[in-house]
Amino acid sequence: TVELPPIIVRKDQAGMSIPVRGRLVEVNVPPRFIVVAKGRMDGVHVGMAFDIVRGASTIGRATAVRVRPQLSACDILRAKTPGPLQAGDQAVQSSLGSR
Repeated sequence: TVELPPIIVRKDQAGMSIPVRGRLVEVNVPPRFIVVAKGRMDGVHVGMAFDIVRGASTIGRATAVRVRPQLSACDILRAKTPGPLQAGDQAVQSSLGSR
């Protein structure tokens, strides 16, 4: 007989995935797109939706339109802040986004 070590499954590997979180590294307001410092290697795919967060407030929403290995370009769908979105804001995968 062969005895195998126990199999340990983390929650994020058991169907309870952890949302992708990345920092905005560039904001282009007139064409309404942002660049997020997360990409294909982090699980981002075209069509993935992100909530844009500053502090504890959701201030916008974007969707990935181009995905590179470590960066993603996203169209800004809406912004709820008096000023523009800023580099340093956080993009958090939306639970309402496509899979």
